[in-house]
Amino acid sequence: MKNLTFLGWLGIVTILMFASCKSSKIMTSNDLNGLSGEKFVEGMLANASDCKVVSTKMKFALDVNGQKISVGGNLRMKKDDVIQLSLVGFGFVEGGRIEFTKEDVLVVDRIHRQYARIPYAKLGFLKEADIDFYTLQALFWNELILPGKEHVTKSNASSFVVKKEANQAVLIGKSSRKLSYRFFASLSTGALEKTEISAKAPYRLNWGYQDFLPLKGKAFPSVMDIQLEGLKKPATVFIRLGNISTDADWETRTKVSKRYKEVTPEDILDRILRL
Repeated sequence: MKNLTFLGWLGIVTILMFASCKSSKIMTSNDLNGLSGEKFVEGMLANASDCKVVSTKMKFALDVNGQKISVGGNLRMKKDDVIQLSLVGFGFVEGGRIEFTKEDVLVVDRIHRQYARIPYAKLGFLKEADIDFYTLQALFWNELILPGKEHVTKSNASSFVVKKEANQAVLIGKSSRKLSYRFFASLSTGALEKTEISAKAPYRLNWGYQDFLPLKGKAFPSVMDIQLEGLKKPATVFIRLGNISTDADWETRTKVSKRYKEVTPEDILDRILRL
């Protein structure tokens, strides 16, 4: 794993960089069978989860070229503010944390008391590809993406071409300078089942969503199956969520102790991903 390039590690981290709301039944505002084009996209948006906070335990597994790690942890998200992933070793000790805000990415290694804070401005390849906090947020929140847009709304429905293939609707979204987007959704519920982001061949990110659970009466995926294609070493991430809630009683910013040493991202990512 040490031989992965820095951009390879950053790519993997960017991918990560992830009582069920008092409801026992998944409700949808409408059945989308028979709808097409803009009407189908509008139905997807109407049926999507509209929670503003998600807090959940998670099981996290990473496989890089056959080398695997599997740990527990927590995923906490506040819409338009923060995404926190805590990696917990031995069932109770937080060994590492990755925190995405609109300004930067914070990576903390608690075992070795080290951290790295990386402003997006220093992640030039993300800027060049028009990937920002809102792109990452959409991936974690099971949402459609339009480059340059913080959110996709009904007014953007015409920005997608909708085709039907087998048992799914395939939405082709607006491309950025470097990336193209496709989305695969259920024909009946409009649930987003996979987001596909492609760069110049052979690079592609497949972010799949499975096992939808009720979240305030609407569906939210409890499993995220992520594949990063095109690297010299294939990488996959599997995240299973449990006990999903909308508890907002948690700190949205991680405070780094003065006793912690600031290090390079390469150093800290290598340590965390070997927990």
